[in-house]
Amino acid sequence: MKQPTVITIVVFVAVAVGFALVTRRSSVTSQAPLFHKFSTTEGKWKECVAVSDPNGIWVWVDENAELLLVILSGSSSTGRANALFADESRATAKIGDDDSELFITFHRTVHMQRRMLIVLPDGRAQWIPLKAGEAHTFYERLQKLEFDRSLNTAAELKGFFGGRLSSTTVGALK
Repeated sequence: MKQPTVITIVVFVAVAVGFALVTRRSSVTSQAPLFHKFSTTEGKWKECVAVSDPNGIWVWVDENAELLLVILSGSSSTGRANALFADESRATAKIGDDDSELFITFHRTVHMQRRMLIVLPDGRAQWIPLKAGEAHTFYERLQKLEFDRSLNTAAELKGFFGGRLSSTTVGALK
């Protein structure tokens, strides 16, 4: 009679531990700051690094939300890599050239999964739906091209997302 009790206790403990791990994982993911990646070696959230090209197009990825942020700044200054400020609820990015005082802020919503936000130098913006995995795939491609010093983000955006870009966005990607 004692053996079923021991098995029952073991099963109960295994289920409780599994539930605790799943709950912990989902709470970490839901509390992730936008455009941050969890560093398992450091045990904390770290900002994602922007990919940029000589034409002043800056791209950040949020792999948790499968979100891409593309800023057409017109400035290729390396200091712009710090032009994005994000927390758990919103992100603010500097737009326009280095002397500009223009910023765009957007808030986290439940509908933000798998989206790309393209922001033009004048502040106009376009949200584009993405397929599963596209944000990561596109960002990795840009990183490789940046490393090879052959990055032309405008051409990559047109090639990868062509039919989904508005005519205004395509016109700005010269």
